[in-house]
Amino acid sequence: MEKHNLIIVITIVLACIITYQALTLAETFDTDERKAIEIGRYFLDGVGHKTGKVLFIKHEEKEPNFYWDYALKFERPDLTGLRTCWVIRFEQAKRPGHFYEVWIDASEYIVIGGGQCR
Repeated sequence: MEKHNLIIVITIVLACIITYQALTLAETFDTDERKAIEIGRYFLDGVGHKTGKVLFIKHEEKEPNFYWDYALKFERPDLTGLRTCWVIRFEQAKRPGHFYEVWIDASEYIVIGGGQCR
């Protein structure tokens, strides 16, 4: 197969995968949940923690632990006390059974904590 044809085939396959994932996400989660998931995935993927599927998302009161800020040496926001958060658990890509968890403040939409399975 010519290199040009191979590139076309790979592009089509990737487009199908992306479309399938977008449709699956759209059917499963409401608009606010999708926004929180996108923020969490963008954050984790951006710092080198590749995410897989969403294991769960829920609203929960959390005391910020700034896990990711400390782990990645980011400056933490000045937030204290219980906060209503989106708690999102992602499966670690290529490591079934392991997870990353991010807590996203529901009003500020910033990462204020989380954890991971090691």
